[in-house]
Amino acid sequence: MSDIKVIILIENERGQNCTASMSNEHGLSMLIETGSTRILMDTGATGAFLENAQMLHTDLSHLTAIVFSHNHYDHTGGILRLLESSPDAPIYLREETKRRFYRKKDGVFTYHGEPQDVFLTSKPNFHFLTSDQDCVEIAPNCFVLNNHLHREEFFCHDRQRFYYQQGDFKVNDDFCHEQFLLIRDPEGDVIFTSCSHNGIVNIVDTVLELFPQDTIRAVVGGFHLKAHRPNAQGEMVETINCSPEFAHQTAQVLAQKVRDHVYTCHCTGEVGCATLAEVLGDKISYVRTGDVLHL
Repeated sequence: MSDIKVIILIENERGQNCTASMSNEHGLSMLIETGSTRILMDTGATGAFLENAQMLHTDLSHLTAIVFSHNHYDHTGGILRLLESSPDAPIYLREETKRRFYRKKDGVFTYHGEPQDVFLTSKPNFHFLTSDQDCVEIAPNCFVLNNHLHREEFFCHDRQRFYYQQGDFKVNDDFCHEQFLLIRDPEGDVIFTSCSHNGIVNIVDTVLELFPQDTIRAVVGGFHLKAHRPNAQGEMVETINCSPEFAHQTAQVLAQKVRDHVYTCHCTGEVGCATLAEVLGDKISYVRTGDVLHL
C-alpha cells in the first residue's frame, strides 16, 4: 500500500500541531503527497495557508498540480498569493468556475467567489475541464472527477442558498463547478473532497460506478452539514443544516462503502461530525489546522 501524506494547511479550527503563530480561518487548504506527486487542494479564504506551510516546514514551491474543488471564497481566496508563490504549477478547475457566484442571506445576495475574477483571466497554467472531461488523470493514479451522479435526495440541505449570475438574473447554483480528487491504489482508493455540495453519497457512488472493481479505503473532506441557529436564549450556536435522520443515512452509506476511515472537517462542523459518529463510531474523526495524516 502506498503511503499518502495529507497536511491540513488551514481549516476552521486549530489542531494539536497548530502553534500560537499559525492561523485558522473559515476555509480549507490541504497538501496531498504520494510518492513524488504533490497536489495542493484549495487555498483557504486568504493567503494564510502559505505562512502556515512555512511554520509546518512544508515547501510549496514544487507542486505537481493544484486542484480547486469549487469557486467559493473560502477555498479560492488565497489564489492571488498562490500565483505569486507558484506561478507555473498547473491548476485544474471546472469550466463553470468562470461564473460569478453568490450566497443569499436574509434576501441579500453577497458575492461568494474568488477575488478579482482571477479565473476569467487567461493564464497558460489554468486547465479548465469541460463537461466531457469528468475523469482526468493529472498525475499517476491521481484523478480529478466531476460528480456525475445528481440524486437530489443526497444533496446538502442548504444548497438552495447558493446562486450564480446568468445574464441579468441570479439562478440557483447547480454546482457543476464542483470537483473532487481521487487517488487510486490497489490496496484501496482515497477520496478528497472539500464541501460535497452535491452530496458525499453521490461522490462515493460516482467513484464506485466508474471503478466498480475498486475499494474505497478512506475519505477526507467536508460534507456541508454545518449550520448556526439561535438557541432558547437567542444565542447563535452550532448545529446541523439537516435532520439527524439524513445525517445518519449518510453515515450508514459511508460505514458500508468506506473500508477504513472517514476524516472530516470544515463545513461538516464538529456537531455534524459528532452526529455522523453516532453511526460511524471511531471510524470518523475531525481534522484541523496543522494536522498531518498518513493514509
